[in-house]
Amino acid sequence: MAESTQTAQSPMSCQLCNNNVVIIKWKCTDCELLLCDNCKINIHSRFKSSDQHRVVSIGDIGNDITDHLKALDISEAKLQKNSIKVLQKFDIECQDFAVNRNSAIIFAPFPRSELHAETSTGDLRTILKASPYIILAIHMNKQGELLLGLREQGPKYPVTDFCTRQVVILDTDILRKATYEYDDSGKKLFSYAVLIESDSDNNIYVVDIISDNTNGRIVGLDINGRKKFIYQGYNILNTHETPFTPTGIAVTSTNIVLVADGQNHAIHALTQKGEICGLQKTENMGIRFPYSLSFDSEDFLLIGCSRGNTEIEQYAKVHAVKTSIQN
Repeated sequence: MAESTQTAQSPMSCQLCNNNVVIIKWKCTDCELLLCDNCKINIHSRFKSSDQHRVVSIGDIGNDITDHLKALDISEAKLQKNSIKVLQKFDIECQDFAVNRNSAIIFAPFPRSELHAETSTGDLRTILKASPYIILAIHMNKQGELLLGLREQGPKYPVTDFCTRQVVILDTDILRKATYEYDDSGKKLFSYAVLIESDSDNNIYVVDIISDNTNGRIVGLDINGRKKFIYQGYNILNTHETPFTPTGIAVTSTNIVLVADGQNHAIHALTQKGEICGLQKTENMGIRFPYSLSFDSEDFLLIGCSRGNTEIEQYAKVHAVKTSIQN
């Protein structure tokens, strides 16, 4: 099966003179070339029809979405306090949760070895005992099946051959239907499957954290659990100094995968093949540290933000935005 892999590249070199010492300042969005000052002025300008090409500053990429990445557009409808009504509160400690078709909350309380369901009336029951494994991610697909990220007891890292790092599917009777752990070559698919999403074609997207500093990737699987792609960030935004830090994921009604890149204040938009089709620097909209993503019933994208380091960022925020994906 053909696979595609996008990786963050560092250091970046000029793609005309191949010099990784010079400072890269420009990108031609028609040629898809990264350029230094000298090559922009003395070489690229000599290209046939180059006067019709669009050359933009590296600093503008991701701020003003240019030709290749103009697909993602976000406009904010600020979520005001007076528009929020608390319907019910649950005193639940968990890493992730899902809501089933009966509006019960599915979660795994510490030490995350059991899966519980709590109804709106407060009825609580245990629906799965996962011991000796730890439950990480919890997701319910459109068929009402539960997808769980599991790992063994003990330290998160390093991931060795003796570790168990799985995504399992449970049917509507909470019976194990499938287990995904290895790719076709026998290599582990996941390091730490912290979040799971799926689309209308039953493709699976896993936020996989590969180190303690939240560096991560997106692992895309098809309906049979075969690896479709690995996405490790966009190589202009994500470098060794600013690695890809996926913290939230959501899928649009048209099967575009949105990923929050928390530490870089950005949202990436991916196709079902794992190809980047949009990028938005949310910091320019006053949305810093985007952490979690979810669509509501009116198709607003809710962006939950983690706390920052400044006085005005000491409180977590939720922003409601409209997104549009252009062709």
